[in-house]
Amino acid sequence: MLTAIAAPAASEERAYLGLRDLLLAGEIEPGQRLNEVRLAERLGMSRTPVRWALIELEHIGLVEALPAGGFVARRFTPSEVEDAMVLRGFLEGMAARLAAEHGLFPGLRRELQALVAEGAKLVAGEHASPEQQRAYAQVNERFHAGMARASRSEALQRAIDHNNRLPFAAPSAMLPVSEPSAESLFWLRSSQAQHEALLEAIEARQGTRAQLLAEEHARIGRRGLARALQSPERLRALWPGLAKAAEPEPSRHQE
Repeated sequence: MLTAIAAPAASEERAYLGLRDLLLAGEIEPGQRLNEVRLAERLGMSRTPVRWALIELEHIGLVEALPAGGFVARRFTPSEVEDAMVLRGFLEGMAARLAAEHGLFPGLRRELQALVAEGAKLVAGEHASPEQQRAYAQVNERFHAGMARASRSEALQRAIDHNNRLPFAAPSAMLPVSEPSAESLFWLRSSQAQHEALLEAIEARQGTRAQLLAEEHARIGRRGLARALQSPERLRALWPGLAKAAEPEPSRHQE
């Protein structure tokens, strides 16, 4: 029998998300020592949830514990980001396969169908505004969460949730919000088309096809990462935290 794991308190989750966003946005420099008091003041809360959040962030590799106590912001590399994306593809591929083999509960089927329909409306125009891009990212996150639940595997859902907390590994992490462009609309429509095909395969109980589609779907983020790494200016504009991670670590000269 599985033992239930207590969910974090609202203040702890807020501290976790707030600190993670600061780190991923590049507002905290790699190697910078993290002062609990100042972070608590910045987030408008006590030190207790901040301390909990720092421990959790160490687990996913965003901060590093110091031998003498305390934490520093950790430098993460583009290769680590890509590894997490690859793993997400494998995990979500297995979730899609299990969902197809088990079949969808009626309520979850309606939820996924509604999300696919909502996504289609958001990318139907000649361009996608920043507001529409943000709305699509939310739909995307909910669709992927629903797919994980459809697997009916608690262990797999936990593995997906843990992996999604790694730097830039979440489903919408590489869907930047930018000014309307043909490129941004192309990638949103590509994502939407794969959602539609994936749901179709699951509803048809085609496990192998669903697994392959989910794995291919995760490659969108990897292609976005590869494109961004080719343009330092684009990388700094869209993902400043990743841009700093991609910079070579400063050399240390002994005098």
